[in-house]
Amino acid sequence: MFAFFIWRACLSKLFRILTAFFQKKKKASNTPSTTEEATSQAVKPEVAQSLKPLPLPKTIRSQEEKAITTIDSDLIKFDQFVTIGSPPSQNPSMYTKKIAKFILDSRLRFPDAILLTCVGSFYEAYFDQAVEVAQLLNIKQAQYQFAGKTYPFSGFPIASLQKHLKTLVNEHNRIVAIAEQISTDEELERRIVRIITPGTITDENLIDDESYNYLLGIHQNQLAWLDVSTGSYFSTTCEGGESELLDQICRISPKEILISADSSFRIPPNSKAAKLSMLITKIKSDASISPDELSAEKLIGIYIKRNLLPSRAAIQPLCVDTFRHLKLDAEAIDSLEIIRTQNGKSAAGSLLSTISRTITRPGKRLLRDRIMSPSRVPAEIQSRLDLVGKLVVNHISREDIQDTLKDIEEIDYVRLLQRFNLGQGSIQDLMSIVRILKAIKTISSTLSDLGIASRLGCHLALEENISKAIDELTPAHGQIASEEASIEEAKDFFSPASWNVRSDLNKELSSMHQRFTALMEKGKELQAKYRNDFNSKDLKLQVVPKLGAVLIVNKARKPSSELKSKLDNLKGQTLIDNGSRVVVAVPDWTKMHASIEKLRQELVQAEQRVLKRLFEQVASDHVTLNPSFHDLAELDVAQSFATFAVETNCVRPSINSKRSTAIVNGRHPIAERALSSSANGSFIPNSIVMHDNDGLVQIITGPNNGGKSTYLRQLAIMHILAQAGSFVPAEKAKLGLVHQIFTRFGSFDNVVLGKGTFLIEMEETCKILKSADEMSLVLMDEVGRGTGIEDGLSIAYGVLKYLIEKNQCRTLFSTHLPHVGSLLLRKDMSTNVSSSSNANLDGLKAKEYLKIAKLGFFCFGSSKIHGDGKKGKQEEILNFPYRIQRGLNPDSSGIDIAKLVGLPKEVISHATTIKRQLGNYSLRFEQDHKA
Repeated sequence: MFAFFIWRACLSKLFRILTAFFQKKKKASNTPSTTEEATSQAVKPEVAQSLKPLPLPKTIRSQEEKAITTIDSDLIKFDQFVTIGSPPSQNPSMYTKKIAKFILDSRLRFPDAILLTCVGSFYEAYFDQAVEVAQLLNIKQAQYQFAGKTYPFSGFPIASLQKHLKTLVNEHNRIVAIAEQISTDEELERRIVRIITPGTITDENLIDDESYNYLLGIHQNQLAWLDVSTGSYFSTTCEGGESELLDQICRISPKEILISADSSFRIPPNSKAAKLSMLITKIKSDASISPDELSAEKLIGIYIKRNLLPSRAAIQPLCVDTFRHLKLDAEAIDSLEIIRTQNGKSAAGSLLSTISRTITRPGKRLLRDRIMSPSRVPAEIQSRLDLVGKLVVNHISREDIQDTLKDIEEIDYVRLLQRFNLGQGSIQDLMSIVRILKAIKTISSTLSDLGIASRLGCHLALEENISKAIDELTPAHGQIASEEASIEEAKDFFSPASWNVRSDLNKELSSMHQRFTALMEKGKELQAKYRNDFNSKDLKLQVVPKLGAVLIVNKARKPSSELKSKLDNLKGQTLIDNGSRVVVAVPDWTKMHASIEKLRQELVQAEQRVLKRLFEQVASDHVTLNPSFHDLAELDVAQSFATFAVETNCVRPSINSKRSTAIVNGRHPIAERALSSSANGSFIPNSIVMHDNDGLVQIITGPNNGGKSTYLRQLAIMHILAQAGSFVPAEKAKLGLVHQIFTRFGSFDNVVLGKGTFLIEMEETCKILKSADEMSLVLMDEVGRGTGIEDGLSIAYGVLKYLIEKNQCRTLFSTHLPHVGSLLLRKDMSTNVSSSSNANLDGLKAKEYLKIAKLGFFCFGSSKIHGDGKKGKQEEILNFPYRIQRGLNPDSSGIDIAKLVGLPKEVISHATTIKRQLGNYSLRFEQDHKA
């Protein structure tokens, strides 16, 4: 292993020497020949590093290391052709000074990128990167001889590019530079045509269909995030410091973060954001931008320009007003399992997967946005609920809409439109546009019948222009044969030609097609003449790769002397003469094919002009198409909510601006779905009432596994669904708007940072107490359990008292420490709880305090019933009714649950004895003390 690292270090040093040599030579030469090259050199990236350890981390070279100018002049002799060796294809490649210089120059321009250079039918990596690429992609690493030295080399076929890009960029957070072969009038040259980073991917097969691929710029308290593949671009400011910034990162889930080169920003290793797989890239500002002018948006602009993407990739961002959305911090997103489960981090079993009935890809992404950022604007929520309500009632219209959406479900119409905006549209994309516009027309008619207004506009001109121009659903294959095709595989030259554009679109195309058809007929006549001359029905005039226009005749049908005589009369050049056939280049066919091919190219160019105009029309119509496409996604989300409501018996919630919640027989959708698919029975619904006059803060007690945590999460999910615009699983629901949801569930240690369960618990509790206001919903599960009984009880009391007196927000507080109720109800307690009368609360009776403090006590119970045990014997079985009721339950049923899971009898016996000796310290309230 030590020898391997010494060898790798030597390779890196050799590469630095080579790059220094060319850097010195470049300084002595003229300025860059192209504006693009000059621009790229002016904005070189500084450092790009991944948050997660990778098998072979990139070597980050300092400017001092790059400045090495010493070199052994005899090391490389570029003036001779040098055989590099055999790549995986077993076809040796030849490299010249120019190719080697291009590789080294490109590494200098993009020092943080893995350079993949197209050579023939392979993409290849060299020097130290060859080792890294071979390791990451698990491909063969070869060696090649170069100027008398041996260097590492690796490569893979062109057809494998997408697969390997997915591995390098998505799995290993690498930046990749793609160098392609470009044919010019003079010679073949190579250019870097794409820089692919985790945050700038546009290829659909490299991106998750159901998620955004955000590039996030952070500068001071500014945030800007862009998905290049969809054109979604937003910006906001964070006024809440690092905590709010980290919450925003978790909500946005970017693939790449951009910060300025001098930024001190870092993601704390113990944060939720640190668990995301993303690349952090430091950027040196453009020379034209002063430090005072730098912003999060400008960081994105610089990066887009540097990575050779069109300027249209980043339009003006939409400013996000955080006060219009229900805020969910990182802990709430995680503990409520909104996007993925806590166990295994799987999407299956999350709230999103439970409620989603979306059909299209943009609809799936929009639904994710809705539940991650629910609205807190009443009018917006009501508008969404109105649409869902109409689709719930009108099931036939809903099914019609679903059928239409299913016809286009494989088309990502938002990313489709963005491809035209980026200049990357194709013929297939044009036909997809037509399909989308036809779907919009159909759905618009359905919505009109329902009396629903939408922005699903009519785009007849665009639809007609494309339909009138495009004749086929697939692009023309023409008559251009594959370079690898054999004589047997060569297509019949005179078979009907396929074209992209209709021949009767305009007079120019019509005239050209008539001439082309006439030439092809002459070719057929010439072939018939040869067949007659040779008395051979299978004689062909053909075009064969690497041979050109030829005549092919089988030898088996004619005596060799007679065939030779006829071939001599052709005055052609025999190219192949074997036992089965003769292939001859004949002048008249060669001349005719040249005329046909010339006209074919003219037709192709005419088609390209037509297609270019169509591409530009789609791009120019982006402003009008985008709202229609967005409304199509909105409608998909609405039908999804409606279908979910019908399938799970949901009701429309009544939304108000009061601090109140009233739910009758509410159900937790994730738990209900899990139970319905198992043999554990059905979900037990529960009701909850919280308002200013009673139970704004509720203490929940009860046994382990009795339903407390599910009850807490259920309330939060009800508010998220309702404010996202969905019906909720309940018999009736009146919900006051919530502006923020904070949660404190579970416990875990962070051994790496030396943080135990209790320290993490206190950090999260501190954040809640500092951030929650009267319009917040706070869910706290067993605060204080991570320390001693006395300390834990005291802290639980202090936290509850602070929530009651300072935060004054809706709170569910579950605990196994019922003594906290006794502390809150002491006759000598004093409080600063505000009330309409501003009365002095010192010495108030418990019942009076409960009323003014808006405090309520609720509990879950357990019971023992007689039933068949494991061996068929009658025994007491612990039963959980999972019903919430007023009061306090001091019994956690801990020993019973320990017995249930099979702890040794001796342990259960000792535990029962000691519990009896300790006595029951839990408090039971009289009826007049109940909330």
